[in-house]
Amino acid sequence: MANKLVSPKSVRRIIVLGDDGAVTVHKRKGGKKRKQTAWVKPFEKAERRVLKAAERAAGTYRKRHDRSSRKRKDGWIDDAPKNAMRAMRKADKALKLKRI
Repeated sequence: MANKLVSPKSVRRIIVLGDDGAVTVHKRKGGKKRKQTAWVKPFEKAERRVLKAAERAAGTYRKRHDRSSRKRKDGWIDDAPKNAMRAMRKADKALKLKRI
């Protein structure tokens, strides 16, 4: 098993100096920082929360739909309202409406 180097986020790169020259041992992959004004930040945060909740609802509904289809012939039709309600409940939990 290879040894994994763990370093704090403030460390960008680790260079080992030796007789044969400098060798970079570790280099942190850094992405570009999102640029936005301060007044837009809460709106983006809310938008991300809504998108995450919608993604959770869709995934939950799809899993329940597939399970209903496997259990009984045309079972997804009978279970559709119940599956939709449960998926929406999970989305509400992911949305955390109390924080908005």
